[in-house]
Parts: sequence; structure tokens; C-alpha cells
Amino acid sequence: RGSRIKNIVDELGGEKIDIVRWNESSQVLVSNALMPAKVSEIALCFELGRATVVVDEEQLSLAIGKHGQNVRLAARLTGWDIDILTPDEYNRGIEQLANCIKAVKCVDEAIVDKLIALGVISVSDLEDVGIEPLINEFKIDTDVAEKLVAAASKEVARLLEETKQNEAEKELAQQTKARNNE
Repeated sequence: RGSRIKNIVDELGGEKIDIVRWNESSQVLVSNALMPAKVSEIALCFELGRATVVVDEEQLSLAIGKHGQNVRLAARLTGWDIDILTPDEYNRGIEQLANCIKAVKCVDEAIVDKLIALGVISVSDLEDVGIEPLINEFKIDTDVAEKLVAAASKEVARLLEETKQNEAEKELAQQTKARNNE
């Protein structure tokens, strides 16, 4: 009936506490730390110390918490930098990564699968990881690894520019709408 927890709460002056079941598996621990949100998938990138967590749209606000408090506490507790994505965002990241990699000559679909297994699920992750893990983990030729990272960097820059352009267009549309309403 929670008598031990009640005693601890009383000792802490009424401070609210959460109990998280510990597990040696980082995936299980991250999932437990984000409860009561239901996690669909977790991709761990040991190179970046990042856990990418996929939750359904209706679980998103629960996983993130008010002002991001739940995900921040889970990150501190687990020692992982936690990114929370919806399935659509996750799939879009993998699709962009796959398209970027396939554009590089001498690279096949197996590399995409290996990168995802390594926890690299977006072009920005590939850019952040760099060439060393590609060479060491996958025994990829240095020249090909450099081409992959360069292609990822180019795609990240393109996506950033596209985002800036979309934001500028939205701002212009809002200004035009405001003028028309005057």
C-alpha cells in the first residue's frame, strides 16, 4: 500500500517522487524512465550517447511532460540524451537518411540497415557521428566514409535552408494577413 514510499515522502516534506524500475538494459531503463508513456521503439546511438524514442502521437505530451520535465528527468536518470519522436518523424528521418546514402556511389542498402542498427536514424546523426565509426564498425573504405558524411552534411544544410525558407514564407503570409485585416 505504499507505506515505505509514504514514509520517504513525509521525510522529504511532501515532495513528490517517482519510482523507476532499474534494468541493466539501457533500452528497458529508458522506457521505464519515461513511464507512464508507452514507448513504441528505442534506437540507441552509443557513439552520440543519444536514445531516440518513438512514441505514438497521443503519448507525445505524456512522454515530454510539462515544459519538457519528464524527458529531462529521464535523461538525467539514465545518462542518455533522449530525443522523442512520433512514428512519422522517425520514418521521415530514416527515409531521408536512406535517400542520402543511396545517392553515394559504391553504397548499398545494407549500409542503411547497419547505420540504423548503430542508432543513426537521420542525416544529422550521420554528420554528428563522423567517419571513424563507419571505418571502425563497418570496415568501410575511408574514401566512401568521407563521401557518406559529406553527403549527410550537404543534406543537413539543404534541410536547414528549406526550413528557414518555409519559416520566412509563413512569416510573410502572417504579415500579409495582418495587413489585410487592418
